[in-house]
Amino acid sequence: MENRVISSNPVLDLYTKLNDILYSTRSKRDGVALLHEHLKIENDNYNKVVIVLSLFTAFVETLKSNLDLTDKEIHGTTIAHASSIAPIFLTTIIGIISSLMKFKKFPETMEILLKSREKFNSVIVKIRKMSEELNFKDLDYCKRVYVDEIMVSYREALLEVESNVYPDVRNKYFKLAQRNIIQIEKDDIKFKDKLDKLFNNDTIIEIGSNVTNEEIELEPINSP
Repeated sequence: MENRVISSNPVLDLYTKLNDILYSTRSKRDGVALLHEHLKIENDNYNKVVIVLSLFTAFVETLKSNLDLTDKEIHGTTIAHASSIAPIFLTTIIGIISSLMKFKKFPETMEILLKSREKFNSVIVKIRKMSEELNFKDLDYCKRVYVDEIMVSYREALLEVESNVYPDVRNKYFKLAQRNIIQIEKDDIKFKDKLDKLFNNDTIIEIGSNVTNEEIELEPINSP
């Protein structure tokens, strides 16, 4: 008996594919944004420490100069030595922190993340536009846009993130973003349920704990 292999192209459900890619792109975009936020906070903390130490160093220098703290006969050996060493110590700490900031490359990394986020935003805009046009455009045209524009942009954005962010870091922040999106969708469903109940007159909206409809008075608008 002769064996035959029959192959056929899989049916492309464009709406479902666009929806799947939309959620995937949103989670990755939000993960990149969360990582950028984390780096910005860390960078800001370093900068705050440097600013505080710099101001404190200037304060110590001013005290040392105006009060002549280095004079051993007036203030004693301990204060004189401490006033001489303190500015040097603080300046060294500032230099160490500044070197660590350069080593961590905060500005460069945040710039890369911003560009990646912009690319994901561009993909999201294209997906949403195509989803709105599905019922009004030719199917072949929609498939062509999906393959030639949306998927190309999606792959480019994904490649940039994968090339510049370590896998363990991506895993951490993508999971955070996915949990956030799930929570957003749950809250959105609850909100829509409340709206449906409101439109069906099944619930009563409370404007305030002790305020009734009779107590609300609208002031007339005086035209100029």
